[in-house]
Amino acid sequence: MQILKLSEHTFQSCLKAACEALSNGGLVIYPTETLYGIAVDATNFEAVNQLFLFKDRPAGKAISVLVNDLPAAERLVILNDTARTLYKTFLPGPLSVVSVSKKAVDARLESEFATLAIRISSHPFASALATAYGKPITATSANASGKARPYQIETALGGLSKSQQQLISLIIDAGRLPSNEPSTVIDTTNDAQELVRAGSASGHFLEQIATTTPEETEALAARLTRAWLHVLPYRPLVFALTGPLGAGKTQFAKGVARSLGITEP
Repeated sequence: MQILKLSEHTFQSCLKAACEALSNGGLVIYPTETLYGIAVDATNFEAVNQLFLFKDRPAGKAISVLVNDLPAAERLVILNDTARTLYKTFLPGPLSVVSVSKKAVDARLESEFATLAIRISSHPFASALATAYGKPITATSANASGKARPYQIETALGGLSKSQQQLISLIIDAGRLPSNEPSTVIDTTNDAQELVRAGSASGHFLEQIATTTPEETEALAARLTRAWLHVLPYRPLVFALTGPLGAGKTQFAKGVARSLGITEP
C-alpha cells in the first residue's frame, strides 16, 4: 500500500500513479467533495471482487460509478428528461443520479432493478481522475460497511482489518476533508424524482411534491423517512409539519411511524 500526499506540486504525479494502479486492477482511495472514496475500474471483474472484499459486504447493494461528464454517463445509462435536468442543473456536485443501466459496467454494481447510480464530482482530483483514466470507476466511500465516515485517511484505515488494508494499492491523501454529508441519491427511472438517500446539499435537489389522498401522504412520509434514516447514528431526525386541520399532518406522522416499524396509534 502506497500513500501519496496530494498538493498543488504533486497533483500530476498523484494522478499518474492513480491511473496506473487502476489499470493494474488496484484499489485507490481518493478525495471527493463529500468523503474519501475508493475506486476500482468498474469494468474489471476481478477488481470489483476485491472491492466487495474491502467493503466487507456481499454483492447485491448497488455502488455508484464516477464519470467525468454527461457524454460519459450516456454511455453507461439511459437518461430521461428528469435525469438530464438534474445533470445540467446540479452536476458536477454531491449528487448521484440513478438511471437504467446499459450494462457497460460490472453487473454487481447495479441495483436488483438493473439501475446504476452515476456521480460527476466537483472535487478537482476526483474530476481529473475520472477524465484521465477514461473509464468508469467506483465512487463508494472508503470505509468498510458500518464503520465511521472517512473524512481523513486515519479514520478510514482505523476501521479496517489488516487483510482489508492489504487490498489497497494506493491512497491519495488530501488531509482532513470538510465534514459534509454523503452524496444525495435520486432515482429518475420512473420519470419523476424519488429521493433514495438524503445527503449533502439535498435541499437543492428536492422538488415540491403534492399528495391528494391520505394514502399518498402516508407513502410520501415513509419514503422520506427511509431516505433520511442513515443520519440517525449521528444526529436526531426531525420533520417540521405546518398546516391547517385536515392538511395531512397526522397521515404524514403515520408514514414516519410505518418506516420505523411502529404499528400502534
